[in-house]
Amino acid sequence: MVQLGTEYKSKSRRKIFGLSFTAFFATLALLVGGGVAVAAVVLTSNVGEAKAEAYQEQPLVISDAHFSKKFYPGAVADLIFTVENDNPFPATLTAIKLKQAPLVKANCKFSGPASTDKDGTIAVTATVPPTGSTKVTIQKALKLSADSPSGCEIKFEFTVAGTGAGNE
Repeated sequence: MVQLGTEYKSKSRRKIFGLSFTAFFATLALLVGGGVAVAAVVLTSNVGEAKAEAYQEQPLVISDAHFSKKFYPGAVADLIFTVENDNPFPATLTAIKLKQAPLVKANCKFSGPASTDKDGTIAVTATVPPTGSTKVTIQKALKLSADSPSGCEIKFEFTVAGTGAGNE
């Protein structure tokens, strides 16, 4: 018998995983129904685009060009210079090229690869790392002849030639 004003509670309710029978099946229906809905979703996207351009290489920079010692009659000196590479790939040097004939003070006689005529080239082998620098030495680049007077000078401008490529 149930009294008015009191709540009726059944003591024989079944529980599955700690949930009432009704709550368990309602949760199961949501999970199964939700899984079906997610499985039915079709994903789409907009169109992608890719573009590639060739890298514009940066020129190599020559700095700190000098001879290994001061010249005197009979002296032989190395040509030493630094090459800087601002590119993201290594540069392999193959030659230096004189921009013009060397300017030599009168009665001075120089010999060696760096004393060549206009448009002369001097072979060189060196690798400049990506975004790095390398010191290059041309062995016995110049010799001042023994019969030259003191106070001799030589001046020339040069460029470097070579190749560069990534190895990826």
